[in-house]
Amino acid sequence: MEEVPKNPRAEITHKKYRKQIDWRRNKVRELLIRGYSQYEISNALHLSQPTISRDINFIRKQNTSAEKRKNLPYRYYFEQQNALDGVGELMKNLWLIIDNPKIEVKERTKAMNLIMDCYYMRSKLLKSEAINKEFLDYIEKVNRDEETNTLREQEISRREKALQDYLDARKLTIGEFYNDPKKSEQVF
Repeated sequence: MEEVPKNPRAEITHKKYRKQIDWRRNKVRELLIRGYSQYEISNALHLSQPTISRDINFIRKQNTSAEKRKNLPYRYYFEQQNALDGVGELMKNLWLIIDNPKIEVKERTKAMNLIMDCYYMRSKLLKSEAINKEFLDYIEKVNRDEETNTLREQEISRREKALQDYLDARKLTIGEFYNDPKKSEQVF
């Protein structure tokens, strides 16, 4: 009897599979931050381009809804996060250069100067991130207030219509309308 080949994923637990996907998506994100194209990422990771495309879409959707991504402040916030991650990646690599005793002192000194620039850029990004976060919070508050006002206006309109229907069905006299008992004979 011929032996049927097993599915290689059959023995992988769900938890292990999720870890593999998370690792892959982190790697895709890292390469995106470095400026790689989808094609370059797929070649570097030996994965299909559609898989890379799905991972990029997942990464971009991870923290923001579709509505937020269309909104310019949210897109700016997302790009700011990528810039912070890129600066962090650059700093990590610069520290590897600084800590490597095989690299010449002159090159390590250049890396130290660059790392100082990275710290400066990071502080500026963090400062603007705080301002942008406050702005995004304000926009969300305004949107919530607008929704609340719209709901209130709809409730008021509904009550006005109900009152008008009630008054139309009752046929008020002029006296009742003006709250004057002397004018009770005429009907509206």
